[in-house]
Amino acid sequence: MEIKIRRARREDLPAFLDVYTRAYKGLEDYAYTTRRRIKAYFHWLITRDSAGVFVAEVSGQVVGFICSDSRWLSDYAKEEVGAIHELVVLPEYRRMGVARRLMEKALEYLKGRGRSVAELWVGVKNRSAKRFYESLGFQAKDVVGKWLRMVKIF
Repeated sequence: MEIKIRRARREDLPAFLDVYTRAYKGLEDYAYTTRRRIKAYFHWLITRDSAGVFVAEVSGQVVGFICSDSRWLSDYAKEEVGAIHELVVLPEYRRMGVARRLMEKALEYLKGRGRSVAELWVGVKNRSAKRFYESLGFQAKDVVGKWLRMVKIF
């Protein structure tokens, strides 16, 4: 299976809505659940750092997104860090390397923008996502309510 990674465009909104909604089935506690909120979220993500939003395609079908931000001012690190705001992959494409390829692309992008720290927030009960991030070198740092902050130093 060939995975193609490319920059996201505003025209990818319908695909983002589909992937996001399907990816968060069963994890609604950590997701926006209305089309209006998901749409607004996509626009916020692509406006924050449009060069850091990437799409994964397999055979021309969008199967995942990663939204990184090279200018995120972390309240915890007290400096600008690279943030991963969102990583979503269609359920049927999980455990096939799609998320790993997206994360590699985002981390490469963040390093290229001069960042030496990446942070993300994941649901405390989302065990599979936490294991995945740990496999990439992220370490658990802070828990705030239902969220766990994880950090990777390059």
